Amino acid sequence: MVKILWILGLSALSGILYAISGHGGFKNAKMLRRMGIPVLCYIPTCIVICGVSGWWAYIISAGFLSLALTTYHDYLAPDGSSENWLCWVMTGFCYGASSFPLIWVGIAWWVILLRAIVLAILTCIWSEINGQARVEEMGRGFFPIATLLIFLI
Repeated sequence: MVKILWILGLSALSGILYAISGHGGFKNAKMLRRMGIPVLCYIPTCIVICGVSGWWAYIISAGFLSLALTTYHDYLAPDGSSENWLCWVMTGFCYGASSFPLIWVGIAWWVILLRAIVLAILTCIWSEINGQARVEEMGRGFFPIATLLIFLI
């Protein structure tokens, strides 16, 4: 139960960092998303789930997540510059696929793939039904950490 509460707390922090960086109220706000979420939320959650011995895999995976957090895959939209459902599916899937290095710490490949699919679906549905930008961004920031709970299966 403590693990779940810890992960949910870090998920909330991730959602806040994601939303703050989306509106950029201060210099280098995008770094909160690209570095803050992987370092402050993702790596600690991996440690809670898998222990400290896989620290190197967490760093590689966090690097992949940082890269995934840099784009919404607008190139998939019909006009090439806005977001549609396919962009959101790809965005969520890439967030989840960034965890593949965790195979080296004992997470089964099919569980990582399951999480990537769940993230693709959640990100798409959340982004398509939500009309408030700040709430939408908080959800997209919350899901990548919260779905790490799947690794406890």
